[in-house]
Amino acid sequence: MKFQKELKRYHSNLTEMLAATDSMFRVIKEMYEPTWIGYTEYVVATQHLPSSLEALHLNIIEHLITPFNLYMSQFPEIKAKINKRNRKLMDYDSARHHHDSLMSKKTQDTKSIQNVAKELEKTQKIYDDINAEVNKEMADFYNSRVFATATAFNALINADLTYFNDAGKKAGNNNRFANKIEFMLNSYSVHDILNIYLAKSMKRAMFTTTMSIH
Repeated sequence: MKFQKELKRYHSNLTEMLAATDSMFRVIKEMYEPTWIGYTEYVVATQHLPSSLEALHLNIIEHLITPFNLYMSQFPEIKAKINKRNRKLMDYDSARHHHDSLMSKKTQDTKSIQNVAKELEKTQKIYDDINAEVNKEMADFYNSRVFATATAFNALINADLTYFNDAGKKAGNNNRFANKIEFMLNSYSVHDILNIYLAKSMKRAMFTTTMSIH
C-alpha cells in the first residue's frame, strides 16, 4: 500500500532528523563556554529545543503508525481465509463433479449415489459458510478504509499542530534570550568583554591550581 510505504519513509526521516537535531544542539551547547555571558540561560534554551521534535516522533508512533499497522495487520488473516475458501470451493466442485458423474451412468449404484450426495451436501455447506464469512469481512474491511484514512489524517494533523505550537513557544523564548544576550553584549565594549573573560578565566585557573595543591 502506497500510504504505508510513505508512512515508513516519513517515520524513518523523522527518526534521522531527531538524531541530527540532538547531535547539532549537543555541539552548539558545547560551543558556548561556561565563562561566557548568559551561559546558564543558554544551557536551558538548548536543552529544550530538541524535545519538541522528540514529542512529535513519539506522537506519530503512538497515534499514527501503531494504529495503522494494527489496521494493516488484518490483511494476512483475510488473505488466509480467502485461500481457505478457494480450497473449499475446489472440494465442493470435486464432490459435485463426482455426483454428476455417478448420476450420468446408465447403471446407477443407489448406495454410492447417496454417500456422494451426502458428501456433496457437506462440502457445499462448508463452502457456503466460509464464503459468507469472507464476503462479510471483506465488505467490513473495505468500508473501514474511510475511518482508517480519516483517523490517520487527523493523527498527522494533530501531531503537526502540537509540534509547531510547542516549537513556536520555545522559539519565542529562545529569541528573547538571544535578544537579551545581544543587548548585554552591546552594552559592553570589546575591552570590557575581554576583561570579563580574562577575569573569569584567571579565577577558574586559580581555583584549579588551589585544588591541585590540596
